[in-house]
This record gives sequence, structure tokens and C-alpha cells, in this order.
Amino acid sequence: KVSKKIRLEQVFYRGKNFRETTKFLRKQNFIPFKNIEKIISLQKNKNFPIGYIILNKKNFIVGFMGTWFSKRFNNNKDVFCNIHTWIVEKSYRLYSFFLLSDLYYKNINLVALTPVKSLKGLLIKMGFKKDELLLRLFLNINIFSKKNKYSIISRKQKIKNLLNKDDLNIFNSFSNEIYNKYVIYNSIDKRSIFFIGCFIRKKKIKIFNLFYISDKIKFKKDFKEIISIISKETKSIIFGEYIFKKEKSLFPEKIFFSKSFKKDIYVKSKNKFENIDLLNSDLII
Repeated sequence: KVSKKIRLEQVFYRGKNFRETTKFLRKQNFIPFKNIEKIISLQKNKNFPIGYIILNKKNFIVGFMGTWFSKRFNNNKDVFCNIHTWIVEKSYRLYSFFLLSDLYYKNINLVALTPVKSLKGLLIKMGFKKDELLLRLFLNINIFSKKNKYSIISRKQKIKNLLNKDDLNIFNSFSNEIYNKYVIYNSIDKRSIFFIGCFIRKKKIKIFNLFYISDKIKFKKDFKEIISIISKETKSIIFGEYIFKKEKSLFPEKIFFSKSFKKDIYVKSKNKFENIDLLNSDLII
């Protein structure tokens, strides 16, 4: 019955259905197009679609679901997919589930990080499990440190020269300017810490969110010195991190001017999602 009224098609970046889908997304009033455009522009892998569309009998697009596919750097077999930007015209919302039908039986690790309330029940019915993600915020008032054995490196080539093979792969994979990449260098022991952060906004507040840290133990041990120098470089005083349930925080446990917010996420996955996977998600904006 469903297939007679509507059909499902993939959308590829600057390829099949891209122009028509862009027009549809510009006209809708549910999500600001500039946010959708930013997410889509970061996905240029020709092997995976940037989303799925529902078309009616008249060949008009009546629904869209964004998909952000990625693979782990140390494992090229497992495929991860962040589902985002779920938009369906009111008269076709009964068929919202159809947007997931192509992915449902595939061996793909799926996660919905920002589903609207009306979709949460549908995701549960389709086999997703409810999980929890914590956003921890920290206000840094210790901007100026008297003595600091660390320096920060922002020049691309200098960063590359200090990275091991795995971190170099990560560096090259996140080349867009939205990803802020730095190395914190210790002048005493000559060790370095590579990290990636993105500027996000929560209720119009600008936050520098840390998504990837190469040496979490060292980072946490010298937290005050390191966060001080990052503050100076990024001109940020509010920092954030997302923490999956049972994961340890990058920030010290006892810290002033910090607050945590819980959010429900929905997962259908055989593999555990990690912080670095969030760099391929709608949480970076």
C-alpha cells in the first residue's frame, strides 16, 4: 500500500536528486536552511547518500531524512550513520517510518542525536534503544596562568609534523574550517596533545566544544594550564564536552562553574559510539 502512494530515493551530494532536494529544504519552515546546508556541505563521500527523500505520485518531494555516514580510522569495515534533519509534510507524516526503510535491515550503526519529540516513539518501534548523552559545560575564569610549560600550535604543517600515523589520518579527515585543530606542546617533556574542537551555540551562547583529545590522561592531569592556553588562542571562556553514558569526563570531577545537561539519544548499533564519531554529526553546529 505504501509503495503505491509514495516511493523512496537516495540523495547524493551534488548528484542524484541533490538540486530538487535543496529546493525542498529551502522552502520548508521547520529547520533553518543554513544549518542544514552546513551539515550537508561537510559530506562529500560519493559512496554514501547525504539523505533520503519521499516522493508522492506526482513526483513531488514530501519528506527528507539526512544521513551522515562515516567509518572509523582504525576500522574500515564498520559503517556509522547519524540520522538528522527529519522533515515530512504534514499530510504524509503517517509514512515517516518509510524514510528509514532502506537502512533498517542493513549492517549499519545508526544513531539519532537530535530527534524531535514526535519521532522518539517511532524510533523505539523501529528497534532503536534509548540512551543518554551528557553535555558538560565549564566556565574558565583562569585565563591567565603565571607559569605555563605548554604552548599551542595552530599552523597545519607544524601540527602534522608532531602527529603519529593515527592522529595524522584524523587530522586529514577533518579538513573543513569548522573543525578547529591544535597541538598543545610541552616544552619540558617534549610531548604533545592533539585535539579537535568546534564552536557550537546553545541558547545563543558561544561554546568551544572539545570532541577529540589524543592524550586524555595528560590533558586531565594538567587541565588548568592547558585550558588556560586554549582560552587565549580560541578567545573562549565557555567550554563543553559530550559524554556518553559510563564514559569519563575530560574535565576534573570537582570543578567550579560547571553544569551538566542530559539529553536522550536513540541508537540501533552493534558497535559502541565514541566521541570522535560525533565529529560526523549534527552536534558540531
